[in-house]
Amino acid sequence: MSLITRPAAPRFLWLAPVACALAFLAVAGLASAQEDISISASTSSKKVPPGSGFLFTITVEASGVKRIPDPGQPDFGPIQTLGKSTSQSMAISGFSMKISRTVTYQLVAPDEGEYTIPPVSITYDGKTYSTKPVTIIVDNSAPTPPSSGINRGSILQNPLGAMGPSGNQRQTESSEEEMFVTMEVDNTKLWLGQQAVATFSFWRAVDLWEKPGYRKPKFEGFWVEELLHADGAAEKTTLETRNGRKYALSRIRYAIVPLSPGKLTVDPAVLTASVDPWSRGRKLITRPVDISVSSLPTEGAPAEFSGMVVSNPKISLTASPSSVKLNDSLFLTFTVEGNGYLKPATAPAAPKGDWFDAYEPKISDEVIKTGDRLLTNRTVEYPFIARKEGVWALPPLTTAWFDPVTGKYERYSSSPGQITVTGGPTAGQQAITRSTIAPRAGTARYIKPDYATLPDMGSPPHRRQWIWAMIAAPAPLLLLAWAYRRRRDRLSANTALARSLAAATTARQRLDHAEAMVEPDIFFAELDQAARGYLADKWNIPAPAVTRKTVAERLGKSDNGVAQEFDDLLSALEMARYARPAPEQMKLLLEKTRGLVKTMEKEERK
Repeated sequence: MSLITRPAAPRFLWLAPVACALAFLAVAGLASAQEDISISASTSSKKVPPGSGFLFTITVEASGVKRIPDPGQPDFGPIQTLGKSTSQSMAISGFSMKISRTVTYQLVAPDEGEYTIPPVSITYDGKTYSTKPVTIIVDNSAPTPPSSGINRGSILQNPLGAMGPSGNQRQTESSEEEMFVTMEVDNTKLWLGQQAVATFSFWRAVDLWEKPGYRKPKFEGFWVEELLHADGAAEKTTLETRNGRKYALSRIRYAIVPLSPGKLTVDPAVLTASVDPWSRGRKLITRPVDISVSSLPTEGAPAEFSGMVVSNPKISLTASPSSVKLNDSLFLTFTVEGNGYLKPATAPAAPKGDWFDAYEPKISDEVIKTGDRLLTNRTVEYPFIARKEGVWALPPLTTAWFDPVTGKYERYSSSPGQITVTGGPTAGQQAITRSTIAPRAGTARYIKPDYATLPDMGSPPHRRQWIWAMIAAPAPLLLLAWAYRRRRDRLSANTALARSLAAATTARQRLDHAEAMVEPDIFFAELDQAARGYLADKWNIPAPAVTRKTVAERLGKSDNGVAQEFDDLLSALEMARYARPAPEQMKLLLEKTRGLVKTMEKEERK
C-alpha cells in the first residue's frame, strides 16, 4: 500500500486543449476576415521635358494574405522603358502581418504632349484590384527632374574614359548650353580646286556616360582628307572657356577641295551622346554650310597650265647624272610642294631635243596631313636616253599654275644645266666579231638535232630539297617538345606563375559564359567571378580577398587609370545586386571588363 496519495484531478481539466484549439481557430478566422489588399501607381514627376528620365512606381500593400501577386508590365505606349527593379518588405505586429511590394520602371519621356498610363491590375482570390490611370505631361518648359534619389556617383564616373570638364558627379540631364556641336569652314568662297578647312567641334560642360556616336558629313562634291594633329591623332580634346564657362572641346578637322563649280553644301554632322544610363541619348546636329565655288578664269590662262591649283609652291628641277656615256640613261626630276590638291593635275610636258629620247614620266604624290592645312609634295621623274656625243644643254621645262590667294596664273620655266655625253659604245653594245668567237670554238658543244625533246634526267638526291626537308623536320619538333616539357615542369613547380599565365584565358571563358546568360542574377555572378577571379589569379590570392581597397593598394601607383577603372567596375557590380541596370548597361559592363583584361595584359607585356 502506497504512503503517497495523489490529489484528485479537476473534473473539467480535459477541456483545456479544446479551448486552445478553439482560440487558435478564432484568431486564424479573424486574420482571414481581416485580409486587405491595395494597389497604387505614381510617377516621380508630373511634368518633364522631352528626352528626360523619370520613374513610374507601382506599390502593392496587403495584410492577412499568404503572398502578393506580381503586377504585370503596364502599357506605356510611346514611352520608352530603360529598366525595372523590384523590392519587397514585411512587417509583423501581434497576430497581423503586412507585406509591401514595390515595382519601379525607369522611363524616358517622348516628344511633347500629354500621355496617360492605363490602370495596372492584379487578381487575388478571384478579386481584381486596379490602380488609377496616371497622366504625365511632356513639355519643353518643364524643369529638369532630379536624379530620382539614386546615388549614381559611384558607378557613373566615366566608365569608358570619357573626358569631362569637372570630374565631379555627373548630371542626369543637359541643356543646349551644356552640350552642343558646331561645324565651321574657314573659307566659304573658293576657286575650283582650292583647299578649305572644315572643323567639327563638340562642346560639353557635363561628363559623358559612354563614348558618343559620331557620323561625319558626306562632303558630296568635295575631295576630303582628315587632318591629323602633331601626335598623329585625328581628334584632339582640350579645356576651353566660352562665355565664362569651362568646356571640354573636341575637334576634328577636314581638308576639303571642291571638285566642281557652283554651290556646294557641307551637310550636317550628327553626334549622339548620353550623360547617364537612364535617359535617351541626345542627338546633336550641326548646321549645313553653303560654299560658293567659282570656275578658274579663262582670261590670262597660259598654254602650259597643267591644272595645278596651289599657293606658295616650292619648285625645284635637277638632272642626274651630269655626265653619261652614249646610249646611257639620265633622269630629269621636277618637284613642286605647296598647299593644294595636285592629284588631278597633269605632269608638265617633257623637254624636246634631237640629242636624246624622252619617255613617259613617273609621277608620285605625297600628302602630308599633319599641320594647319594639307600639304602636297609632287615629284615628276622624266627618263632620257642620250643618243649623241657632245656637251648639251637641256631645254627648259615650262609649267604654270593658278594661285587661289592672288587669283592669278603664275609661270615657271627653268633648265637644269648642261649634260656631257661621252663617245664609244657601252659594254653591253660592243660588236661581237669572228676573232672573238674563234678561240672558244673548241669548247662549244653542238646541239643534237635528232631529239625532238630533251629527257629530264633529274638531279641527284643530295641536291633535292625534299630530302633535306625530311632530314631537318624532326629538329624543330624535338625543340618544341623540349620547350613544352620545360614549361610544364616550371608551371607545376610554381603555382603563382601558373595562375598568372592562365588568368586572362580563364577570365575570357567566364566572360563568354556570362554573355550567353539571360538571367541578370547569373550574368552578374559570372561577371563578378571573371573580374575578381582575374585579379586573384594575377596576384595569387583568394578571389574574396579582391576588394576595392585591395585594388587601390596594388594598382594605385600606376598612372594609366586602371585602378580607377577597376574600382568603378567593382562598384557597379555591387550596385547591380540591389538595382538591376538595363540590358544595354549589362552589355556595357561586359565590354568594359573585357577591355580592362586586355589593358592589364598589355601593361604586363611592356
